[in-house]
Amino acid sequence: MNKLISALILILLLFSCVSTDEKDNKETTSEVEVIENPTEVETNEVETNEVETNEVETNEVETNEVETNEVETNEVETNEASEPESAIILKMLSYLDNGLNKISEGSISEGIKQLVSVLAVKENIIEPSEEAEEIALWAETKLEKLGAAISIEADTMWMDANMSQITGSTVELSIQPNIILTITLETGKSLISNAPIYFEFVQGAGTLNNYVITNSYGQAGCSIIEFQNPAEENIVRAYLEYRVDSYTYNFNSAVRDFVYVPPAHTAAIVVLEKSVVGISNDPLILDPVYNELKQIDYEFSIYNSVLNEEGFMLAFKGDMNAIRNLGLDTNVSYLIMLLNDCNNMIQMTNFSGDPINAFMSEAKATIRVIRVVDGTVLYQKAVERNHDNGLHGQGNSKAAAALNVQREIAGDLAMDIRVNLREIKEALLGN
Repeated sequence: MNKLISALILILLLFSCVSTDEKDNKETTSEVEVIENPTEVETNEVETNEVETNEVETNEVETNEVETNEVETNEVETNEASEPESAIILKMLSYLDNGLNKISEGSISEGIKQLVSVLAVKENIIEPSEEAEEIALWAETKLEKLGAAISIEADTMWMDANMSQITGSTVELSIQPNIILTITLETGKSLISNAPIYFEFVQGAGTLNNYVITNSYGQAGCSIIEFQNPAEENIVRAYLEYRVDSYTYNFNSAVRDFVYVPPAHTAAIVVLEKSVVGISNDPLILDPVYNELKQIDYEFSIYNSVLNEEGFMLAFKGDMNAIRNLGLDTNVSYLIMLLNDCNNMIQMTNFSGDPINAFMSEAKATIRVIRVVDGTVLYQKAVERNHDNGLHGQGNSKAAAALNVQREIAGDLAMDIRVNLREIKEALLGN
């Protein structure tokens, strides 16, 4: 095909030369016929200039203005029509020839841009000739064949052990959209460098950089700054598109979607209730708090495995290793951690200062909503019962005093959750 194109270029050059010579001869003859009296011509030119300077209207000036307007209008309407058709054809053939040569040399993206330039030139012709249509068809056919061989693949960070593409999280941008652009030829699969890749939201919205050029390894990636609504699924699409002047050519089959999903509506309630007499196996705080939380449209589960205080306190602070050790990091999106701590026990005395069988107890109850994926504490609130606020507990033994204050403070925390339920719900939905 390259030889055929080169032959066409030579033929058109020959015709162009002959046509130009004849035109030049005609124009020379016309000039000789018009300039019969140089003196008269010079006089007219002087008069015209004077009229233009004084802004006096004459027939000659009006005629010149009309002719100028007609020429300008034609240039706007025809674009490429201001060039001889032979020159336009030569330009299209040149782009086509360069494009095919670049592709054969392995410069795929540069070659594609040349082929797209052929279509861009033809697009600007109001009434393209049969020859222009044929050259454009050659370019388009070649582009379609290339498009069938081009593929946008997700980078390895998006692939699991089974080579299936995974999803990202809307609340943790640990992986960004990254692609590898390849083409499969007779010689095998090759990487395509210097290719324009665009990124855009096809579902959801947010802020990202939407244009990247592939590097020498065929890689390109964008950075998502934020999602407009992380509580909804967001999809970012990468696609290959060439833009020449105002013309756009899109490879419809060369696309790759990256899906970001919000955390699943699942949460585990983890409870630690402790006092000076030890850790409770049947925590008083669980039922009243759960009865308030279940008003949220969420799937809650109760953590009922053997709980160690040290591990709980580390997870309570958002420690990722401790959260993983709970065995919940793959099953739930959030932890609802409840700590009911009877942190002070005072034995009361009589008027003589002798201890008696009566105890005063103090406690603090805390709720924390922790995002499992990164250990972020999204919500926290604490209530207290102590001697200073007059809400301490009491009993005739340490165990009884601990039960008394912990039962009361469980009701306090449940009431506080009822008041702040909307805020807790927003934290669970990732808002």
